[in-house]
Amino acid sequence: MINRMTNWSKMRHLKILLALILILMTGILNAQDKIYFVIRVDDIQSRNTTMVPRRITDFETMAENHRALVTWAVIPHRLIESQNNDGILTDDLIASAAKGHEIAMHGYNHICPTCSQSSHEMICTTYGISHSPAIQSGLISDGLKILSDSLGLKPASFVPPGHYADTTSYSALAQNGFPWISTTGSAPGLIYPNLPNLPPHNEYTWYLSNDNYQARLQDALRDIREKTARDGYYCLLLHDPFIRLGYENGLVINWVNVLLDSVEAEFGESLVYATISQTAEQILGTPSGLESEKPGRVPEMITLSTYPNPFNNQIRFDYNLPEAAQFKLGIFDVLGREIATLADQWQAAGGHSLKWSAADQASGMYYYRIQYNGTSLSNILTGRIILIK
Repeated sequence: MINRMTNWSKMRHLKILLALILILMTGILNAQDKIYFVIRVDDIQSRNTTMVPRRITDFETMAENHRALVTWAVIPHRLIESQNNDGILTDDLIASAAKGHEIAMHGYNHICPTCSQSSHEMICTTYGISHSPAIQSGLISDGLKILSDSLGLKPASFVPPGHYADTTSYSALAQNGFPWISTTGSAPGLIYPNLPNLPPHNEYTWYLSNDNYQARLQDALRDIREKTARDGYYCLLLHDPFIRLGYENGLVINWVNVLLDSVEAEFGESLVYATISQTAEQILGTPSGLESEKPGRVPEMITLSTYPNPFNNQIRFDYNLPEAAQFKLGIFDVLGREIATLADQWQAAGGHSLKWSAADQASGMYYYRIQYNGTSLSNILTGRIILIK
């Protein structure tokens, strides 16, 4: 009898051990089988004024219906040009970043300082000239200043205009603190010391028409299957103004919507929508020396907690500032509208606490956005909170 119980006990422990091993292996396989899908939209914003509305919001809404994230490759100078004097593009991008979408920097003004052509900027392909370190670094620093002044953030990656760049460009980017570049002509990985590259794959919507709609859709699906098997991710490239609702009655928006439906059906739970920086971290790892500060995010030394979350009527934000800084905390709804400003003032270093009473708001998801501008640190933090009544 004792032997039978001992054997039964051993078998029971063996079954438990096998079950634990199976659970562990399933978790490992699931992690390995993840497919990261990036949506990158370049030329934000095109100077085209005939395709209206001149908004990114219609495309963004479609992506959000799939819980997808968009990386907007923004040409900084466009934010201060006359066609954007109304501030709509600025507001749209700030709201988009608050919802978790990402801002990449797409050159300075997408115009070559030597030949004035718009197909390149960092190097002149017309005359085969590599612009000097001073010129390239100046373009980059000027673009960063515009993005900081206009949007209050530092871009998460860099996209060279026309995908033309050289070692001078890479050096200038590294010196200006860019952790990632996304350009063609190089496999995923280091393109320069401490500057990894997450290249895009293909563009299928440039002058998309009803005539080539289906053929390009099938071509894209075949390419996605091939490249995800090879690289572990896929970066779909698009351009403004084709992503606008005013282009062929939203043809590109519809096409991407159908493509994402097909991709989701094929890859199921393995599919993960992510930005360039998120995907680069997963595929390539964090560049050396950048663990503590990543563009577009508050450095880890700035801590924030929300309690309770989800919440009913009132939520508390507890945070610690490593140094005195101009600090702003805003609350946004799902449409990107700022509905409350909890703080917008100079604050001392140390611990702080703010409360938001949402008694007059409807149940649902909201977003908070922190802008932090100190003596040595300047960045942004965003997150989600859920109101349940």
